Amino acid sequence: MKPLILLIGGINSGKSTIISSLTGCPSHNFRELVRDRSTGRQIYVISSSPQEDSLSQGELDQILETVHRRRRVIGLVISIQPTYPRTRLSLENIIQTVQVNSHFTIFAFILDPPYSSDGSIDLTDTINRLASFGVVSRYLDGRRFAYLNASDIRQIVGVP
Repeated sequence: MKPLILLIGGINSGKSTIISSLTGCPSHNFRELVRDRSTGRQIYVISSSPQEDSLSQGELDQILETVHRRRRVIGLVISIQPTYPRTRLSLENIIQTVQVNSHFTIFAFILDPPYSSDGSIDLTDTINRLASFGVVSRYLDGRRFAYLNASDIRQIVGVP
């Protein structure tokens, strides 16, 4: 099983900066494979949350299939805002799709406190939404240096 890393927080909470430190992706709206030049391994990155930058169910299915099938792809990282969108994929939609796929182990990291005060979310609601799917959440302090949070993620998930 490959890891699916969910980085959850509000707008400007530090999600994309941590993802960039974790994967080396070049921008905050990145949505594709990142390749480690020294090992050849890859990780798929969705650094703009599906709630901000539309991602269809078909696109998510295709990404999950790509990550699952390719031997050199070690996992998937997704930035998520825990909103209740009407026309875009929600936290629940993403988790349900991944659980049906069953080729992934879900690791959820909530930025609390966020990098900036406008990045706050309803923490209890988010934890309950994750728990309803059996997903255990862990906390990252969004005020810390991004590379420290990325190091914590690597250690917990077990990816280099």
